[in-house]
Amino acid sequence: MQDKIQDKVQGKEGTDKEREKYFLMQDYLHQKIVIDLHDQFICLGTLIAIEEQFIVVKNADFHDLRDTDTTRENYVAESLTTGIKRNRKKVTIFRKDIVAISSIEDCVDN
Repeated sequence: MQDKIQDKVQGKEGTDKEREKYFLMQDYLHQKIVIDLHDQFICLGTLIAIEEQFIVVKNADFHDLRDTDTTRENYVAESLTTGIKRNRKKVTIFRKDIVAISSIEDCVDN
């Protein structure tokens, strides 16, 4: 699968726009990340795969913020302090549902 991603990044297949989508996320591959999703969902974990329609995160904390009184920012800050609370070995997330993605190290602990 990594070769497929590299092929797209290196321009061996797909349009410039398709290659750009892979290239932008490539820096996060095999890194601990925070994914903000539509509605009240957030996912923390390690990005292991990037595909055209979805990404795959392992050792993930897939969290519904409607289940708690905490804000998105406070939940991430707490996870920085206490570590990612894994509740999924692996989760597939549709890219169309992603609002933002960042390295967990880029998150500010308030």
